Amino acid sequence: MTTARTNETMKPPVYFSEIERRARDRWEQLESDPELAGPWHQLFRQVQSPRHVLSELLQNADDAGAKACIGANPQRYVYLRARRH
Repeated sequence: MTTARTNETMKPPVYFSEIERRARDRWEQLESDPELAGPWHQLFRQVQSPRHVLSELLQNADDAGAKACIGANPQRYVYLRARRH
């Protein structure tokens, strides 16, 4: 991967290779088992964007009468916590 401005090679963070390997293994598992993959393929077709998913999760928490909090950790994972009032 190179940047447009400096043409320097960018390196992924140290934790990326393990996440990539696990995601690849999971995808291969889904592709090899149509019964398992079916609901996931349907979900992927229905999800328009990550923002849409986050919005739905917040709405579900609100509908359930929960207080929702969104945050991100240093590795840039987004998480959602919900608690009933």
